[in-house]
Amino acid sequence: MKEKIKQIDKERIKKAIDETFNVDPKNVKELWQKGFLLTKRKKYDEAKKCLDEALKINPRDQNALKQMGNLLRILGKYEDALEYYNEVLEMNPKEKLSLWMKIYCLEELIKPCLNKNNPGEKCLSLVKQIKECRESLKKYLIEENPNLKSYLEK
Repeated sequence: MKEKIKQIDKERIKKAIDETFNVDPKNVKELWQKGFLLTKRKKYDEAKKCLDEALKINPRDQNALKQMGNLLRILGKYEDALEYYNEVLEMNPKEKLSLWMKIYCLEELIKPCLNKNNPGEKCLSLVKQIKECRESLKKYLIEENPNLKSYLEK
């Protein structure tokens, strides 16, 4: 009986997801949300198409930009992902998720430098960017919640 209920639930969930995927091709919010769901289902090519469509309609939609950055980050395309996170941060410098993800991408890009005796200008630039992003994030977190100040300044 439990297995039958689980199967029914799986079918209902699948139906709900499939219905969610029938979106208005002119609705930016529905397109980026579909891109998000497709990313979660690891259907990356389809997700990219939805996000591209959303950004054609509104190239400044922060949610679509963030989701495109997330998709590219998941695919290991860190430099490309940074472009999208940077666009969001230009519009909204206090957007913490984009700042977190920017730090993540920068840290991934710096990994090859860690094994070198002479890291070079690019690696030093990445270190500087990571430091600046961390300081900004810390500042915004403290502004939002002053009680974090003593914890974050340890």
